[in-house]
Amino acid sequence: MAQIDVAPAKGLFGFLTYKKLPRLLYAGMTGFAPPLDVERWTLHGHMLNPHFKLVEAQEFLARRDGEWVGRIMAQVYKPEFTPVGASRFQFGSLDAVDDIEVVRALTGAAEDWLKARGADRISGPFSPTINGECGMLVQAFESTPVFLTPWHPPYLSRHVEALGYVKARDLVSYRFDLSPDDLNQPARVSNRREWKDRLKIRQIDYSRMKQGETQLMSDLFNDGWRDNWGFVPFTLDEFNSIADALSFATPPEYTIVVELDGKPVSFAVALPNLFEIIDDLDGRLLPFGLARLIPRFRKHKYKSGKLLLLGTHLKLPPPPPEPRPPPRLLPLIQSLAGAHQRFDARAIHYGHRYRSGFWAIYVLSAFAVFFAVMPLALGWDSPNHALHPFVGMWALGEVAIILGVSAIYWRGVRQDWQGQWLRARTTAELTWYLPLLAPLLDFEQPHPEPNWYLQVLDPGQHLRGADEVAALCASHAALARSLLSNAWNDPEFGTLYARWTIDILEGQRHYHLRVALRQHALLHRVHSLNSWL
Repeated sequence: MAQIDVAPAKGLFGFLTYKKLPRLLYAGMTGFAPPLDVERWTLHGHMLNPHFKLVEAQEFLARRDGEWVGRIMAQVYKPEFTPVGASRFQFGSLDAVDDIEVVRALTGAAEDWLKARGADRISGPFSPTINGECGMLVQAFESTPVFLTPWHPPYLSRHVEALGYVKARDLVSYRFDLSPDDLNQPARVSNRREWKDRLKIRQIDYSRMKQGETQLMSDLFNDGWRDNWGFVPFTLDEFNSIADALSFATPPEYTIVVELDGKPVSFAVALPNLFEIIDDLDGRLLPFGLARLIPRFRKHKYKSGKLLLLGTHLKLPPPPPEPRPPPRLLPLIQSLAGAHQRFDARAIHYGHRYRSGFWAIYVLSAFAVFFAVMPLALGWDSPNHALHPFVGMWALGEVAIILGVSAIYWRGVRQDWQGQWLRARTTAELTWYLPLLAPLLDFEQPHPEPNWYLQVLDPGQHLRGADEVAALCASHAALARSLLSNAWNDPEFGTLYARWTIDILEGQRHYHLRVALRQHALLHRVHSLNSWL
């Protein structure tokens, strides 16, 4: 067996060999397209890529019988840049011929280098970072190559797993085919009345890339991805280093910044699939590649692209301070607290019943469909099938589930779970806000309507029948009159009441924002459950 020599890639010759080796190893393989050498320089060059300020790294080259047969990189992050969930000790840029011994020699060299620096667990491949070319291709080897997306031959993942490496995460690449109808669809969110004046959409301003735009991109990107596995901050230096390349390779219409109330909250950058115009250059711009490339940049109409960068502001605004009512209103608040707790407990009780019944009906209905479809899908309805005798039992199971769904629905309607929940929740909320409403009333003048809400405004028919709220108002009118007599003659009361009102409204805004996020997560789980069923 020929000896395999693995050595650090040193000097200019070693660096040039390292960066161009994949196109030498994989030339002619279906699905592989050689990237430009100059782009590889900016990716792997320690002096050109600011990523290497965060790590200590070493590249290795493997040679057998005088021929280059593989490469690998090892890196260790500085302690202040620990990746989320992944190891600080990593490998990347693993490329090799179809020989497990070559892969063994390369990974062994990287492991020895990392172990010498304290590694007990290694993650990879990161080439060179999770924000760059990440992961190892295990499917779709012959798909259309996409720029800045890693490509590996089918044998490489098999060799790596045979050497004891196990999958850490699935990294899924989605493909979305656009139709003319998709491009002509009107904006569904930004044109809605409640968002039209608040949401603004613009392009990234390339003339201000390093005067604010890259800082914006860095903040939103890091905020949106901060909790994901393997995350390491995409530094401002890294964004600045790609700013010129983005403005050169990406038309402004491939970028988007979303502003909410005048503040940027999300951005995206798509990159045209440059392989459409460089595939025949074999990675080289000289001596004739550059002359062929420039007119293509200007005239080519791209058929594909890649969503390169995406960031969004996920942080909730800090919760507002606990509302502090004016001392004058404390006795009224304490007197109403018992009624509020009673109504709130009733709302929780019926809310649990309604939601539990809803989910039970949803899940059981799905299983009823499952019971109905499975015998047909698996051919059990055929008399010749071994499980045909059990078809009757399967049908009985379906009927039992349908009866269970009907029983839950009948009981929920008969006991009015939804109505009881909504009425109790409304009554609890109205009770809680009564102390806020009391200072707006004139208790010195008799009023035919005992309900304080109806004395101040006309909120609709659902309050005209709120007898429990009206009874509370009537029973607490004397207390409110004694507490609020001449209250508005006290400037301090007016100031405290205004501050209390503002804090309550801010608390409600923060609460509804959290509810909206939870609702989005719930819808995602429902869709996942639908897909699974």
